[in-house]
Amino acid sequence: NAEVIQGDSSKTIALSGLSAKIEADAALRHLRELNVQDLEVIGAYVTFSSTDLRNFVYTEYRFSRLGFIGHRIQDARKRFFGKGIRVSDAPLPSDIYWENVDAPPLIRLLRQAMIPFAFFILVLVMALCLGYAKQQRERATNLTNVDCSLTANAENPICSAGCNNIGLASVLQDDPKGIRETCKDWLALQLEANGISIGAACGAALLNVLAPSVISALAEFAKPESVASRDMSVMQMIMVAKTLTLGVIVWLINLKLDVHFLGEGILGLFGAGKYPIMDTEWHAVVGVEIIMLLLFSTINPIFELSAIAIFNLKTYCCERRKKTFPELKELYTPPEFNLATAHAEQLSQIFACVIWTSCLPVMTWILLIRLLLMYCVDKYKLLRGCHHPHRHSHHMVNTVLRFLEVV
Repeated sequence: NAEVIQGDSSKTIALSGLSAKIEADAALRHLRELNVQDLEVIGAYVTFSSTDLRNFVYTEYRFSRLGFIGHRIQDARKRFFGKGIRVSDAPLPSDIYWENVDAPPLIRLLRQAMIPFAFFILVLVMALCLGYAKQQRERATNLTNVDCSLTANAENPICSAGCNNIGLASVLQDDPKGIRETCKDWLALQLEANGISIGAACGAALLNVLAPSVISALAEFAKPESVASRDMSVMQMIMVAKTLTLGVIVWLINLKLDVHFLGEGILGLFGAGKYPIMDTEWHAVVGVEIIMLLLFSTINPIFELSAIAIFNLKTYCCERRKKTFPELKELYTPPEFNLATAHAEQLSQIFACVIWTSCLPVMTWILLIRLLLMYCVDKYKLLRGCHHPHRHSHHMVNTVLRFLEVV
């Protein structure tokens, strides 16, 4: 039913209502043409008249939740035309992806099998970025750290000018006067090495910002049956990816292993470093890089506030262009508060900091600052910047608690 208002907007509303009615009629005609007997049985939702009946059926089919083994040991009288039945708690109606319910099981299985491969590629890209940064940093450091005690290096400008002995701070301050011009090549290499270290940390932080969007797209590709199952897989994949990038990959890249698998170390990437143990030199190089990664990751929650700022700017600039109620509703609907991403951020930060606390005690303070910042940002987003999240069952919270027990 179109509501008549002033101007040409009444015609727009009438046309939108007419197009919606045409789409609904076409969908009804399509349903009438379907032969129900030819459709594949995907599942059924059962409502019991009492809790005792529900508990009885749930107990009778308790082994059906064991997967393939449970279906094999199921009695013939409990099967559906010879096929095993799996009985589990029904999700909330608002939690179901109705467009994915009738997806063929084989297609869903193939898509789910592709998810680990795509996730591995994503983690490998992160590792390659950090590995490339390590190689470039070592190249620049080796060019500047010249052994001036050797006779062959006596005529090297770095040795003749004493750039290494003077130090980076004095060269930058041109003390003594003219040393900056003399050591300009050495200074450029030093700045390149330091810039690559900072760039690697910033790049890893940027990958951590982009990873949730890519992982959410992968979870949608698998055609999940419910929002809860999608959010569960999103939370677990984001947590693993961010935990690996927040120090574990850096440690593996700089670790020295007596292994040769498709190159030095593993694939020429992991175990091909020069630090077999966590000594003082390891703390000065790898430890500092891990601390920088975690420090840069603390600003990720601040980046998340940019979505709210963009939403406010969009509503301010576009409100006069929207004429119909659906357009205005879409414009003024704030971004969603992603509960799965919020849990994954907290778990990955806790995992990363606790892993390195024994050798880098400053991680305890970084974790405290990060959790306080995340609490303030999430509280502001939930109450003032985002619309209410989907209703979730208790399964995600239980999973988070189990992960915290592991920590």
